[in-house]
Amino acid sequence: MSSAEMVRAEEITLSVRDGRRVTTLVNATPIRSADGAVESMVVTLQDLAPLEELERQRAEFLSMVSHELRTPLSSIKGSAVAVLGASRPPDLAETRQFFRVIDEQADQMLGLIGDLLDQGASRRERCRSRSNRRRWPAWWTRPEASFSPAAVGTRSASTCRRTYRG
Repeated sequence: MSSAEMVRAEEITLSVRDGRRVTTLVNATPIRSADGAVESMVVTLQDLAPLEELERQRAEFLSMVSHELRTPLSSIKGSAVAVLGASRPPDLAETRQFFRVIDEQADQMLGLIGDLLDQGASRRERCRSRSNRRRWPAWWTRPEASFSPAAVGTRSASTCRRTYRG
């Protein structure tokens, strides 16, 4: 243990007795005595399954949004190509119909984008109000003396993910 090294953000897959495999993020720091000998280690493991699930949901969401935006955009593009690329100029009624499709589909896209922006703003507001109400336990602010001076006061309550339940 005398040659212990610091490990930061090392991804390791563990095999659990029930046969599952759990991917974790490992951090390890040796605790040394005054003479430099390793006395113990502080090791943290973070299960990456929730992050992997979040990534899956993000990819699914982007796929859905992409599809929902492409559908009206295809109608807009098709109508524009029909008017601009016609071998003979379309009559006034046809032109109005193509513009009506373009207008309706543009409104559809604006509605979708507005919904997305509203959802984002709503989530940010919920996160902001939740972090303002959070009551941190006493131990959260007192252990700074055991960490480097640079770490003092760097903890933030501004994220929406809640890691402490108390």
